[in-house]
Amino acid sequence: METLTKSPEAIKKRIAILLADFPPDRLDFVEQLVLFLHEQTQTPATRVTREKRAPYLYPTVPVSVTTLNAWMNLLPNGYEGDALADSEAVYEDAPR
Repeated sequence: METLTKSPEAIKKRIAILLADFPPDRLDFVEQLVLFLHEQTQTPATRVTREKRAPYLYPTVPVSVTTLNAWMNLLPNGYEGDALADSEAVYEDAPR
């Protein structure tokens, strides 16, 4: 990799070249990173309060409630019980 000139114009040009080859589906990450860095360089007096955005928005996919039926009998019979009572029974028998 060649030595980069430290002038702001050369750095901006190099960043533009790198962004041209960046995958389009990851540009939102780059935007968030630049916004974060921009926010960090501002002093509290000059910091502009803006609407807080979630770091990443997970897509919501509507699914029918009937799909939960597959979870109903996931474990066979015999796994029912009271976990608290079971754990207390283990320690009640332990020697002190």
